[in-house]
Amino acid sequence: MYTYRPRRSYLSTLIDRVASQYQPLRRFSTRFVVTAIVIIILGISVIIFVPKVVYNQVTAPFVNNDNGVYAAYELNVVKQTDQSKLGQAGEYLLKKQLYPHAALAFKRAADLDPNYRDAAYGWAYAILQDKQTKLTAGDLQDIHDAIKRAEAVDPLYIPLLKLKLLMAEIERDQDTAQLVQSRLRLLGEK
Repeated sequence: MYTYRPRRSYLSTLIDRVASQYQPLRRFSTRFVVTAIVIIILGISVIIFVPKVVYNQVTAPFVNNDNGVYAAYELNVVKQTDQSKLGQAGEYLLKKQLYPHAALAFKRAADLDPNYRDAAYGWAYAILQDKQTKLTAGDLQDIHDAIKRAEAVDPLYIPLLKLKLLMAEIERDQDTAQLVQSRLRLLGEK
């Protein structure tokens, strides 16, 4: 009786021929093959992960240390001479909630142009947002300096008056609070 034997593909016959020529490879034990595979996997993982670990160790002081970034930014801001660009940078940094950087940009812009009301206001606002509950005497002095600069340019600027009212409440200064509230009422604000 005749049985059908499917014809072997060219690839399988080629593999058989190559395997028959390399009989010594068949002598390796299963333990050796598993060990070789494990060593190859470990080698690949070392090649992939060791550079990442080294990179993270080298860059960690720069990434995790905000003081280094702040110091570099401070050097960059000191070199700037265009107050409008500094003001725009300060606004952008306020939106990103990078308040110390924004305060630095606004302070530099206010130093360059004493009539730049928004820079002085932004400087005070950024300091207040950054140190909401931990205001030091130096921070309070900077806020008052910024408020004075902005008031010299526009004493009826409503956001500035609201900031001044907030500062009076923080410092528990009833006289200043009443004066600012009366100005706000005159301007139609609460």
